[in-house]
Amino acid sequence: MKLADPQKKMQRSPSYNSLAMPPHIPSNHTPVVMSHTQAPSHHYTNSSPIMAYPSEHLTYSKSPHAVAQIPYNGAEVGTGSFIASNSVPRPTYISPGTGIVHVMPVAYGQKTQVRQEFLPVGVATSGIPAQTFKTQVLESNVDPLFSAQMIDLLHSVDERNLTPLMKAVVRNDVPQVKDLLKTEAGLCIENGVTALMIAAHLGHADCVKLLAPKEAGMRQNDGTTALMEAVMKGHSNIVSLLIKSEGGIRRDDGFSSLMICAQYNYIEIGRKLLPIEARLQTDLGVTALMIAAENDADDMVILLSGKEAGMRANNGWTCSMSLAAKGRVDLLKKVASKEAGFTKDDGWTCLMSACAIDNLTIAKMFIKEAGFTKSDGTCALMWAASKGNEAICKLLSKAEGDLVTLAGKSSIDFAIENGHSNLVKVINPKEAARLEKKAKGTGK
Repeated sequence: MKLADPQKKMQRSPSYNSLAMPPHIPSNHTPVVMSHTQAPSHHYTNSSPIMAYPSEHLTYSKSPHAVAQIPYNGAEVGTGSFIASNSVPRPTYISPGTGIVHVMPVAYGQKTQVRQEFLPVGVATSGIPAQTFKTQVLESNVDPLFSAQMIDLLHSVDERNLTPLMKAVVRNDVPQVKDLLKTEAGLCIENGVTALMIAAHLGHADCVKLLAPKEAGMRQNDGTTALMEAVMKGHSNIVSLLIKSEGGIRRDDGFSSLMICAQYNYIEIGRKLLPIEARLQTDLGVTALMIAAENDADDMVILLSGKEAGMRANNGWTCSMSLAAKGRVDLLKKVASKEAGFTKDDGWTCLMSACAIDNLTIAKMFIKEAGFTKSDGTCALMWAASKGNEAICKLLSKAEGDLVTLAGKSSIDFAIENGHSNLVKVINPKEAARLEKKAKGTGK
């Protein structure tokens, strides 16, 4: 019989909802852009259903092709160009409003209402998340030109939702931002994103300086701030501009800017946020130090250890438990003295983690936890016996050699069942002698 898997570790920090800014087209690709009048004859109107191309069209052509915007569903005629080719399988859209080349510019998380007759075979009905629709279009057997037109139906955030002020921020057009500030500052799109958040995300410092007095403190639907956007992208200079007005604000789930910084190991930003946000905890009790430890952000672990070592999550989890499970002796030296003796709600300890990974050094660091048991009665020695680690068994035999689980199993049982009968005498000499006598029929 083997021991059950070790403790369920602290949930990894949730993914952060950064702005869905579309990537640029690779610089080594020079697409051929066709004008509206040069567009191929494969035009579709909302008067006829659009279906997937026949399979023979999948190869389409060896040369790049493009199609102009089709004027249905409110799209402006001739304002942008789509490009699709065999060398670049994902249709590309060039936005005249921003001058930015987008790859399938779809609003992540938004809902799109595409009329059923415009949906290719195999693609779900209207009202699905735009990102899902994008994926389905990409994976469906549809000609690339058709895919480009389908994406036009969705409209990008840039063309449909962004305000003129936001578009000016994307271009880093400071004069235009100044002109629009009085009339448009404070507006946000459906998910709560503001012009300041876009500026912070893109690292446009001059725009941030203009917008911060008007929009600092505003939050996205999930509580994300402009400061968090700057942290996610590693813009230390932007963090300096926003820290006074937004430092200390937390997301709806309790995550702070420092916690996001801890995930990415941005030490320079971490030093700026530490005085303001140290010792904050999420709704689950998770700290920035725990997040740093879980994400192997060594610099942030060292930085945060002096402020947050000794703190526990709601389920009892500590930074040391993450580090012990990873075998990080070097970093444990920073926090072990403040966290030795702590247990999870189910009784799991750092000493148990050490035994589970065969690490004698860490076991010695947490020797004061010898004798602790989980709710099912298992102890650290049982892990060492199961693994066959003689040195750790010697270390723990005196304190835990007589312990048994709720099911009545001892460390000796685990050693024998896992092929380590040589450890019986090490674990419990008296019990070993009794078993030997019993086997010879000379005693009980």
